[in-house]
Amino acid sequence: MVCLHGFMDTWRTWELVLGALERRHDVLAPTLAGHAGGPAFDDALGQAGLVAAVERAMDDAGFQTAHLVGNSLGGYVALQLAARGRATSVVALAPAGGWPKGDDFYPAITRRQAEMHRALQGAALAADALVSTVAGRRRATEVTTVRSSTSRRSCSPTSSAGSRPATRRR
Repeated sequence: MVCLHGFMDTWRTWELVLGALERRHDVLAPTLAGHAGGPAFDDALGQAGLVAAVERAMDDAGFQTAHLVGNSLGGYVALQLAARGRATSVVALAPAGGWPKGDDFYPAITRRQAEMHRALQGAALAADALVSTVAGRRRATEVTTVRSSTSRRSCSPTSSAGSRPATRRR
């Protein structure tokens, strides 16, 4: 089973159901290209690049075909993978892609996403500079501690990115 998240999310959107899914399926939950922790997004490739990146992840995990589950943008990608013959079945929850051919909506969104990604890369550099000092690390710890204690659950920053590797049935 391949679980595909929506726009501007990560594989962690599936975290609450992964355990149940893994009891019956091999599961791959990649972070989509251009999303936090996912592979780089090639704006020139557009929609096809998103689909190709998931195909590569499926190939790397040894999935020729799979049950595909996608939400929003992930639903769109799942339907595109099905058109390429990569699906055993598809569940597309509110899939994106209902706009008419030639509509500028999708390219504008991907350009905006690329701009936000570049801005976040700059912010990450500033954050690295901040925590390179003792005072900066102390302040970052204070802010993180306050936020963690007020949130219902927290996760380590290093585990929120990337992708959930394929698991094997238990």
